[in-house]
Amino acid sequence: MKRVVSILVIAAFLAAPMLVAAQQAKPAAPAAPAAPAVAPAAPAAPAAAPATTTTTTTTTTTPKAKKAPAKKAETVTVTGMVDEVKNKKGQVTAYTIKTDTETYSVAKGKKIAAMVGKKVEATGTVSTAKGGKKVLTVKQVKEAM
Repeated sequence: MKRVVSILVIAAFLAAPMLVAAQQAKPAAPAAPAAPAVAPAAPAAPAAAPATTTTTTTTTTTPKAKKAPAKKAETVTVTGMVDEVKNKKGQVTAYTIKTDTETYSVAKGKKIAAMVGKKVEATGTVSTAKGGKKVLTVKQVKEAM
């Protein structure tokens, strides 16, 4: 009987570091329910170390790209055609000024609304929105010749 107890104690000491290592390897995983302890069927048979399965999951995260510093808005004069942007229902949601090379979304379009379809000269500050879209905040607008 002493021999069986000695073998169980030795097996417990050998299995404990493996169980601790398995718990440290996967801290985010929920703990598995403990298996019920089973007494050995024959007291004279040596006890085997409990079988353990260790699964290691490695998660790799990609660092996010650093945002470019915000550019200062520059004052420009843009000459182009005024167009309106409509939604699916046909309602006007925004205005744009289209030049030969660029399209600018108009941030303030109260005076621009009356000039749809006309060539205008608009002065204001240009900034870049998400996606590289250029936005013109109009300070002054007049019909171009």
